[in-house]
Amino acid sequence: LSMYDRLGYGHCIVELREARCALGICGLTKRDYLDCPDMGFAFLPRYWGQGFALEAASAILRYATGVLCMPHIVATTRLDNFSSQALLGKLGFQFERTFRHPDGDRDLQLYSALSIRTLPVSPACAMPPPLSPSPAQTNGPP
Repeated sequence: LSMYDRLGYGHCIVELREARCALGICGLTKRDYLDCPDMGFAFLPRYWGQGFALEAASAILRYATGVLCMPHIVATTRLDNFSSQALLGKLGFQFERTFRHPDGDRDLQLYSALSIRTLPVSPACAMPPPLSPSPAQTNGPP
């Protein structure tokens, strides 16, 4: 929950609406070793291959661009996680490079969601953020 408090995003539980049965998680994380927010997902094996991850991840991308106004999102996978790599391709992510995890215990593949710029964006995202007055502007007349 601290990530939600600090950044306004994190991971969500994905569940079947009717049964309120947890299938897995999907969401955004800000990792110290990545420049951009990182989308991740993990599902229980019995729910693999049924489209739940695609549906959840698509919703997260729409939320990230339309509500949070994120211009760039990345994702990482282990080298042998072919299912996640295929899902990232369906979502519009493109492979960028392989890198060593900072712990030094594994290599990861980095994917970038460059095509998220084609998703619908909230009009609020198109507007520049309001400027905060400088201290000189708030201390009375010059």
